[in-house]
Amino acid sequence: MDPTSALLALRGLLGSVSWQRVGLRGCTADGLRLVVAGAGPSLDYMLRRTGVDWRVEPLPPASMGRLAECLADRAGMADLVLARLPRRAARRVGGRALLRLPELVDARLAVPPEGEGWPRGRAARSVRSNLRRIENSGLSWTFETDARLFQRFYSEMYLPLARAQFGESSVPRSAASLRLRFRRGGLQLVWRGRELVAAQLVELAPQEVHCVAIGAPGDGAAARATGALAATTFFAVELARRCGRPFVNLGGSLPSLSDPVLQSKRLWGAALVERGRADHELLLGWRRWNPAVAGFLADLAPVVRLSGGLGAVVVPREEETGDSARRRLAAAGLDTLLLLERGSDGPTAAELLERLETGS
Repeated sequence: MDPTSALLALRGLLGSVSWQRVGLRGCTADGLRLVVAGAGPSLDYMLRRTGVDWRVEPLPPASMGRLAECLADRAGMADLVLARLPRRAARRVGGRALLRLPELVDARLAVPPEGEGWPRGRAARSVRSNLRRIENSGLSWTFETDARLFQRFYSEMYLPLARAQFGESSVPRSAASLRLRFRRGGLQLVWRGRELVAAQLVELAPQEVHCVAIGAPGDGAAARATGALAATTFFAVELARRCGRPFVNLGGSLPSLSDPVLQSKRLWGAALVERGRADHELLLGWRRWNPAVAGFLADLAPVVRLSGGLGAVVVPREEETGDSARRRLAAAGLDTLLLLERGSDGPTAAELLERLETGS
């Protein structure tokens, strides 16, 4: 077993220990009451998706062995329960009463054969627009594996762009973790003439080129204006053709169809796929359907792990029709997309899970 696999196995084993303590907090805002278990950037993102300022109250922690009972008790006093747990524990705690969300979902793009265009439809229109920008900017690319380039990419391009894009909520990956991925691939450098305007770290897997991290000088404004950031996707497809890989993995996104990062990948025609190396999951549940629950789901449009793949829940925004919401959020790779109306007789989380599993 390689060191990374051994570490993941150890973390999974420790995460399932029944005596492990899990932090709890209560979050309230605009009439919505949440009980949140665990911690991590993905949980913070879920809360920010609502666009409100939460009042946070610490709650007594619970042991992993009693967490399911504790959440069931707390659910009676809250509109929603939201948790981030090790994957094995999430399976046990969630049971059939809570929705299990992958912490990250990958977006995989099938590489069009040489000489063939992109698929028709919305994705193709977006791609054509990006290609025009790339051609007009005179961009080109090279692929480099020189280890001396990695530190420059990390400190001068990756970190500045991550902080510019996500501000205080940015959680950059460590240099050590990215260096490991670099050794399995390299850097795809994007040039405008002799000027380096963007770069992407990619891993060369047996069946795909995996886009791991992207960077650009400064705040990335010049790279966006010239189309250099969009060009990294197109050039990754060219690299995949050159290396004989049938797919490009555009990387992970949080499990929300409304997430702007995930939406940008969908516009290239990418399909959602499960991430195999995830060691945590999110849990989401409610006992009673009400306007607050409907509004939270409308903001989030969560991607849910099912026994046979992935599903999603879509609730229209206010003044939006169901058909419009479906068109706006539909994504390839989903086994089921369940559309719910905002009425007062919606399902419980357990009922919704059953409908997702049966496709009814």
